[in-house]
Amino acid sequence: MVLETKQYLALALALALALALGFMVTPVMAQTTQYELTFPDKQTYLKASISLHHNLVRSDPSQNRIWAQLSDKELMRVKPFVLNIDEAKLAPKVFKERAVNNQTQGIAGFSCYPTVEETQTQALALRDQYPQLVTMIDIGDSWQKQAGKGGYDLNVFKLTSQVKADNKPKLFIHAAMHAREYATSPLALAFMEQLVSSYETDADSHWILDQHEIHILLHMNPDGRKKAESGLLWRKNQNETYCSTNPEAQGVDLNRNFSFGWGTVEGGSSGDECSNIFRGPTPASEPETQAVEAYLTALFGDHRGPNPNDAAPLDTQGMHIDLHSYSELVLWPWGDVDTPAPNGSELQTLGRKLAKFNGYTPIQSVGLYPTDGTSDSVSYGELGIPHMTFELGTEFFQSCSQFNSKIKPDNLKALTYAAKIVSAPYITPSGPDILTVSVNGNAQLSVPKNKVANLLVTVSDATFNQTQGSEATQDIKEVELYVNDGPFDSSHQAITMAPSDGSLDQVTETVSHALDVSGLSEGRHTLYFRAKDANDVWGAVTAKFLQVTPEVAENFPPVADFSYQCDGLDCQFDASLSSDSDGSINHYAWSLAATSQSGLQISHSFGQWGSYQVALTVTDDAGATHQVTKTVELTEPTTVTPDPQTQESSSSGGVIHWLSLLMLGLFARKRSR
Repeated sequence: MVLETKQYLALALALALALALGFMVTPVMAQTTQYELTFPDKQTYLKASISLHHNLVRSDPSQNRIWAQLSDKELMRVKPFVLNIDEAKLAPKVFKERAVNNQTQGIAGFSCYPTVEETQTQALALRDQYPQLVTMIDIGDSWQKQAGKGGYDLNVFKLTSQVKADNKPKLFIHAAMHAREYATSPLALAFMEQLVSSYETDADSHWILDQHEIHILLHMNPDGRKKAESGLLWRKNQNETYCSTNPEAQGVDLNRNFSFGWGTVEGGSSGDECSNIFRGPTPASEPETQAVEAYLTALFGDHRGPNPNDAAPLDTQGMHIDLHSYSELVLWPWGDVDTPAPNGSELQTLGRKLAKFNGYTPIQSVGLYPTDGTSDSVSYGELGIPHMTFELGTEFFQSCSQFNSKIKPDNLKALTYAAKIVSAPYITPSGPDILTVSVNGNAQLSVPKNKVANLLVTVSDATFNQTQGSEATQDIKEVELYVNDGPFDSSHQAITMAPSDGSLDQVTETVSHALDVSGLSEGRHTLYFRAKDANDVWGAVTAKFLQVTPEVAENFPPVADFSYQCDGLDCQFDASLSSDSDGSINHYAWSLAATSQSGLQISHSFGQWGSYQVALTVTDDAGATHQVTKTVELTEPTTVTPDPQTQESSSSGGVIHWLSLLMLGLFARKRSR
């Protein structure tokens, strides 16, 4: 079905009207059926994924398709806005607790996702193992604990070293606000483990924890999470005082309960106690929300004016990331209006940069209809701190294989980048990034003390996800290297790296520097790199450990040489003529006729007669190389046609010669008698 432009605009207007009339005021436990919806374009699909988030079962981004549980009333409101809808009422997807043979840990059927108790145990184990890096802060109680019905503490784990004093830039991450979103808290726990366990082996983790603070709340809604562990698609907290007529619909949607902007937008949340997006009776009515709001305020302070259009200063420090699932999105404020936030341009740049790392779609968080009382309303709306929401994966109960192979590695990269730039999150993302670093051609940075470390660095200003618009890029202007003291240290000394092609005039460049390490002690040293673009914006710092090893004896390079023998187009090559005066050759690399081979002796059949360049590169046991090139001439043999007269003469002469011999023989026999 193809819609004309006017028809599509009419449908869009009808959608806006339908949503304004109260699309979201539907009790969550009303009779629902699972439907398959396909949207006309990517933009509508993305907005529907935001708006229908509380109804979603799973999604297929490649087909602009979602599966959602809808009541008949909701179905009528959605039906005009999709090109395709499966009219066959699919059986609702039932999630029941699964008993798994031999599974000793994790949520039943999902061993990669630790339970609430297991998550806490693992986090405490990291604190005990790395006491110099991890501390725990109890910021409040869950509803059930506050009500004396069991429940949990809300514990934030603070990650930082003691190298630098307080007043460090801060990143706050919280997860599992919506209980059924399985992948969120395991990702936060994995990030915590990565940072502290690699502190001594990864230079980026090292400087991040030296210079910044990372605060992680693994479960904002532990009561609800525990209920969802049984296989229920539970979203809200466990406040039993609401929706008393239906125990399966009790609780408050914590992501509609934040005080700034609470209940201010028609359709942005629900006043129905049984709704899946019930906002609570008053702003920040829930103990979980109160705890997070108070912690954010104490952590960051207020950096934005009182008016809606007041922008936060560009040098504001700090960032808040809210981990959700699902839809493969990176979202930023506002979510209650279509217009950009006062810092909208900078938030968009930050979102597009983060989305480059996890591969998600970057988009402002307003969907087909607005939302209110969400977590960004406090951190950005009240305090002016940039806020990002990650919507992980394509299902609430994402498979472990997908989590381990895709969601975790991709989003750990995004979180690491966020941890790098919290000192200037409104500025740094528009600057260039360091892509690769090598020393003497090796990614493993090691060099003997009596050698030179030839550094080669690739840098780019184009590391943005451009799927939703185009982020401006500039040429590289400068790349700096720091040894041991980074650009954030008062005693730092910058070394300007030189462009490999002689000039800096491209968005992506390769630069180099021959670093003399003779003055450095043996052992590990830290190299810091950063780049500036033509707009004079410095990008994120990337650090690498350089190992300076003991001096090595001078090595004489090998000498490459070879012989060859050809039979027609078939040739045999032998590198036995090569030599190494102070060691041995351990690799022979051949390049011939657009192909490559390795080995002391090789054979090759050329396709046709002609002249060919054959190159041999040998490498000795110390890594030194030498190359020799020879020209192989393959000439087609010439066929000679005899002259008829010459051939006849030659034939006659042969007969005469034969007769002469015969007569001499007869004469000899006669005389012997």
